[in-house]
Amino acid sequence: MHPHAHSTVVAAEQSRALLPDVPGAHADGTVPWCVFDAGEDPVQLTQALGETPAALLVRLQAGRCCYADPSAQPKRGR
Repeated sequence: MHPHAHSTVVAAEQSRALLPDVPGAHADGTVPWCVFDAGEDPVQLTQALGETPAALLVRLQAGRCCYADPSAQPKRGR
């Protein structure tokens, strides 16, 4: 990878190039999975792949915070 290349863009390009070669993908309606480590930004990766027919699974970084509307949270549990 070139030192100035953005890793998410490179990962999306490599995934897009690999998906047509996946045996049996889309033949029976199944969608191939692309699994990424925490080094990739899931939002940018989703946007970069756009309309590519694949399911994405991206591990979130340890320090990533996800916030939701407090009124929509369940009243029980953790």
